[in-house]
Amino acid sequence: MQNRSIFEIGLVNLSLNYTEARKLKKPYYAVVKLLPIQLKGSIEFEIGINNKNGLYTNPPLVPNQEYRFGIAISIGNDTFYYNPCSRTFIPRQREVTRGWIFFILLSGMLFLVGLTFIGLLVYIKTSDPEQLRGFFIFWSKPTNRGSLFKDANVSRSRDRLTLITANAYELEEDDLSRERKSFSDINTFEVKSHPIPVSELSDYVAQMQEDCAFKQEYSSVPRGQWAKWDEGRLPENKGKNRYGNLLAYDHNRVILALEKDEDIIENEAEVPLDEDYAPTDYINASFIDGYKAPHRYIATQGPLRSTIIDFWKMIWQYDSRHIVMLTNVEELGKMKCVKYWPENISTFGTIRVKLVKTQTYADYIIRKFLIEKKGFPEKEVYHYHFTSWPDHTVPAYTTSLISFIKKIRENEYYKNKNQPITVHCSAGVGRTGTLIMIDAMLEMSQHEKQIDILSYLCHIRKQRVNMVEKLQQYIFVHQILVEILSKENTDIECGHLDSYVMRLKYHDAVTKKTLLESQFETLNKLYGVSSKEVSAAALTNPTRNRNQEIVPANSARVILNSPEDYINAIYVNGYKIKDAYILTEVPLPDCQSIFWKMIDSCNIKVIALLSDLFQSDIYWPHVIAETHCYGNVEVELIEEEVGEKIIIRAFRVNNKLVKQLQLRNWIPSLKTSHCSQRLVEFYDTVEKHRIESMSYQIVVQCLNGCTSSGVYCGASFICDRIKEEQRVDAFLAASI
Repeated sequence: MQNRSIFEIGLVNLSLNYTEARKLKKPYYAVVKLLPIQLKGSIEFEIGINNKNGLYTNPPLVPNQEYRFGIAISIGNDTFYYNPCSRTFIPRQREVTRGWIFFILLSGMLFLVGLTFIGLLVYIKTSDPEQLRGFFIFWSKPTNRGSLFKDANVSRSRDRLTLITANAYELEEDDLSRERKSFSDINTFEVKSHPIPVSELSDYVAQMQEDCAFKQEYSSVPRGQWAKWDEGRLPENKGKNRYGNLLAYDHNRVILALEKDEDIIENEAEVPLDEDYAPTDYINASFIDGYKAPHRYIATQGPLRSTIIDFWKMIWQYDSRHIVMLTNVEELGKMKCVKYWPENISTFGTIRVKLVKTQTYADYIIRKFLIEKKGFPEKEVYHYHFTSWPDHTVPAYTTSLISFIKKIRENEYYKNKNQPITVHCSAGVGRTGTLIMIDAMLEMSQHEKQIDILSYLCHIRKQRVNMVEKLQQYIFVHQILVEILSKENTDIECGHLDSYVMRLKYHDAVTKKTLLESQFETLNKLYGVSSKEVSAAALTNPTRNRNQEIVPANSARVILNSPEDYINAIYVNGYKIKDAYILTEVPLPDCQSIFWKMIDSCNIKVIALLSDLFQSDIYWPHVIAETHCYGNVEVELIEEEVGEKIIIRAFRVNNKLVKQLQLRNWIPSLKTSHCSQRLVEFYDTVEKHRIESMSYQIVVQCLNGCTSSGVYCGASFICDRIKEEQRVDAFLAASI
């Protein structure tokens, strides 16, 4: 069976058990069958232990044979969707401790009503009479949202449904032994170049995507080891590498200075250190050139406990004032990086680190440290920590990363090219290479009005193995540069807002459009939802949507943990809070029980309603002290306060207090200051109740779940940012 996407299998029976598969001479078989109702928690499943799961046999694995594992999903009528998303696994006779890790992602078909999950579809490439016991695989689902979780195919690390080997040795890359090049190739490889004028970038990227040409271009730059890394392989340095096949090249590695008193370590014990620390001049870190700026960046792995001292020594020695962290400490149950910074103060070797400020946003955190060394003035170091970039892939949304990059570039230390920017993820190649490439190309675009991504990929591959490790990341670089460079600056200081708004109303002599109209066209072009992104559940449940043109995208829809899991609702980030809002439509009569189930399951305490409703649209009890049952959710109206502008209702929902605030007689299309002022007043009232209820997440709804709700979320983003930064970016707010 060739690797085909989840939508390309169709009428092929993938539910065959091992016995049936052998009789029919099929190269695949299923080892377990699960229903969605069984996937409520974490399931430990060991492959190859020769047991039975109902009609399905889990036979022993055969040593020295190739296996691949995937997920098949049945939606009835002998129709299956298949996701072949593991790497090849070759079991050995000894216990598997340095093998492959499989990210077997359940794509977003799990929400289909009545589907069956045929787990762990095993594809056998060869056969052998010898047998071997298997290894563990886990089914895990997020628990931080109560009974709710997002689409499984969303690239958000904390929300991903995953199967993963228990004790596998994780490799950031495919097996480098298969792609290793001779070291002479680094000198003989012809650097490729493809300059793209900024003015043509948007059309160029669209054409490349239409022609599926990115893969050929990306693959033209060889992967694998291009230069010697003998220093990293020395016995005293081996333990300082997170991954045994991703070392720093000798010719451009960061070299640490050795100090006489370095063996005297006075740690203030907030961050635990490795007691066996032995100083050498090696750290798994590489100098990376920027745009006409040698050694502009330091690309490094996420520190190990044994390398925390070395990491801070490097920051001090090379006067790095920016640390950019693109991984979380733990992802999918795997340690990706130790927490190498204190919440107060710690000493690492001869460097004392003190946290003095923390700013938390929806998808990133900015920390400010003061670091000092005896006999020297203290230094400021800024720590930019992006928390929503899943390993081996790209962020689900570009807007937060654009804002993150802008914060880095606005820092006063950014302009000093003699202070390298330290960037790390877990291995320091994929996410790290992607961000470095974006920043370098932004610099090039400013000076030359063109970019050359292909040439830069060639250059940084010579400096660190497999930089920008995935095709998806290479395409993402192009896409995010289109978004940044295809529009003028829309981030305005509050003091200049009046003059900027006046300029938005002027008509361009050539296009005959106002700047505001042009910006709106750009917004739709960059962030419009394509048919491929629309949730399949929305298409299969048309009677649950008020408007078939307004349905949730896969990347953010709310999924209920029940057989009827579909509701027309999505998560939306706030300025500082991730998934601060659930946007939804006023429920249709047949969907009211699903709506209240969502309110109960998500522990929602505040509902902001921005529509006046007809009697037939009212989805709550009409009389005080009256209780209605919506499915298994009891709702009682306990109080109603009718004001001129706002109605406030209090409900008891399964014995939990829920407030609903309804804005009266407000039409978002009215372009009047009175209309805007009423929205701001409503926002203030909602925020007051949100804070009183200690809620981080609220439901925002209007009749279609889009028009008024979208305006409210954008306005709240703008208001929150004004309070924090005294700046306005309506384009950014609308794109969230």
